[in-house]
Amino acid sequence: MTTLLKGFEALPKNYFILGLHCHQPVGNFGFVFEENFKMAYEPFIEMMKKFDRIKVALHYSGPLLEWAEENNPEFLNNLASFSSQERIEIISGGFYEPILPAIPRWDALGQIKYMNGWIFERFGVKPKGLWLAERAWEPHLPSLLYDAGMNFTFLDDFHFFGAGVAEDRLGGYHVSEDQNKKINVFPISKDLRYAIPFHQVEEAVRLVKSAPKNLNGDSLAVLFDDGEKFGTWPGTFQHVYTGSWLENFFRAISEDPEIEMILPSQAVAKLSPAGLTYFPACSYFELTQWCLPTEARIDIETFSENVKKNGNNEKYEGFLRGGFWRNYLSKYPESNQLNKRVALISESSLDDDCRPDEKRKCIWRAQCNCGYWHGIFGGIYLPHLRESLYKNLLSAEKIHFAETKEGSDWSKLSAVDINSDGRDELLYHDSKITAVIDPFKGGMITELSDRDVMFNFANCLTRKEEAYHRHMKTLPEDNDSGVATIHDKYLYRDRDAAQFLYFDTDSQGIFFDLVSLGKENEDPFRDGVIFDSRKSFRDCSTKKEGDNWIFDFEKDMTEKFSIKNTKILTANSKRIMSFYSLENLSDACLYFRCYICLLVPEAFSEKRRFSFGNGEKSAFPGDRTEFNGNALKFTDEVVGSVLTMSSSVSADWLLTPAYSVNLSESGFEKNMQSVIISAGRWFCEDRKEEMTVEININNWR
Repeated sequence: MTTLLKGFEALPKNYFILGLHCHQPVGNFGFVFEENFKMAYEPFIEMMKKFDRIKVALHYSGPLLEWAEENNPEFLNNLASFSSQERIEIISGGFYEPILPAIPRWDALGQIKYMNGWIFERFGVKPKGLWLAERAWEPHLPSLLYDAGMNFTFLDDFHFFGAGVAEDRLGGYHVSEDQNKKINVFPISKDLRYAIPFHQVEEAVRLVKSAPKNLNGDSLAVLFDDGEKFGTWPGTFQHVYTGSWLENFFRAISEDPEIEMILPSQAVAKLSPAGLTYFPACSYFELTQWCLPTEARIDIETFSENVKKNGNNEKYEGFLRGGFWRNYLSKYPESNQLNKRVALISESSLDDDCRPDEKRKCIWRAQCNCGYWHGIFGGIYLPHLRESLYKNLLSAEKIHFAETKEGSDWSKLSAVDINSDGRDELLYHDSKITAVIDPFKGGMITELSDRDVMFNFANCLTRKEEAYHRHMKTLPEDNDSGVATIHDKYLYRDRDAAQFLYFDTDSQGIFFDLVSLGKENEDPFRDGVIFDSRKSFRDCSTKKEGDNWIFDFEKDMTEKFSIKNTKILTANSKRIMSFYSLENLSDACLYFRCYICLLVPEAFSEKRRFSFGNGEKSAFPGDRTEFNGNALKFTDEVVGSVLTMSSSVSADWLLTPAYSVNLSESGFEKNMQSVIISAGRWFCEDRKEEMTVEININNWR
């Protein structure tokens, strides 16, 4: 069929598309950007200069492009030169690397069009193809990508198998559509993804040449994978560059007369599509497992391993999968709340053309996918990524409120189902703070954000059991077996990580309360606990008296005790109080604790410290500390805030650092997530107690 097209030469036997997507999250450290350019992105481009026949499709996310424009413009100049020679094809995407189906359609279109414009302005080309972050596909995407001006994208062969496409039909691209709007889709080879650059060069070349043939006897092999695996994944720089793997691979491809490298837009122009295919909602194979709840993930991983042992996995590839990306929004409630909070401000700020002004860019930055989920890379377990997302959300809100409110003396309370779980939360805004109060968590504050410093103090993460924790029980201390794909090996990045393996019984937040039979400090969330307000629905009535918003919660009663809780937010003052009226109805003493969990991502920093009493005693956030008194102060010079926490009566204060243990590309690591602060009191038989715990937030200096 292609021989009928005028101007095209006879097709070679084996075409090969090599593509890299390169990305660093919004809010990642500057030295990480610098390291990835030095160790991966630049060496790869320099290696290309040695081989004229090498062509590569390249996607760089917006955070990388912005960083390079400011810090490494020569790198972008090299890309422009290669692009003018048709040696590379620049691939578009959502500018700040969002999961497109997880954000509003107007933002998805806006981010793609902004990326297209950025590429045209900097490189002088109009991109035709799009990199789909995490290959998170949903059936409506063809019309979205078509409306954004895109002609093609890339999905794993796993997606194709899930749509019932036979392996022998993967020798070219397919067409998919929605509302009669078409998009071309290239199949990424899993075999190549795992082989390059980890297997022998000869094996990689063999896989390129063994791609299925199309009706003309030609083949098209496609690899589109992480650019970081060529230099910054553990051990890869030495393997790929010092050990000459990439140079040898480029030489072998260049010297093989049966292989011709081709850019994706050239392939669409030269080759006919293999057919029309409708893909199910899916992502790549590993992610469909990662996004499942832990028990289900263990079950499907075990089943998948058994299938592989039986040698039947190829036949069922694509049908054996778990969930899809949106499951992360139920697996991690913190992710869901942030996702929906960003969607609320996005809709409130919507204009006719979703123009990329500073407010809209802040919203788009807050949609960067990495801090919302977790697989191999740290993701949601990295506090600085979550912190950056909230910073951009709050920056967008600050601009929006300045545009829509007159003066600074205002406050507003709304009952909104923020989490889309069918239950309303209380969303409070004033000129300085935003707070989310959840009656279904006993009135716990799940967000307490200060827009003066763009920081959410309640941005804590529940420490939960992950499927990979089971491997820590049998992992030797030294098991570095050399370079391998990060999916195939378990290591310790932090040798003491196993000591910090702890799983919370419920979410962390500000102002929740526990009652226990005794004062047990080793495990205050479990030892002797007979009541946990986070597991209680407290109906709430609200009213405004002067500057005070009063949240009056329904009384909790058991046979042993009753608790009445009222929270008060003073408008425009950054002052929050939680008032407790306690009554012991039993014949024994009970112990009450009020909890405040604060995001503190550094355990030992001279710029972050607690002080007690009159300031004569201080402690680092990473110190486990006890004292008796009425008040403590937390000074955070990094954020720029000072939090004073006080109780109306002398209390037993306990400060406990909370670490998560997660798997990253470098192995098992611990991350400081929060400091769990509690103010405790005994209340004995036939006795009533009243206690107020208060937080005041001020700017440092």
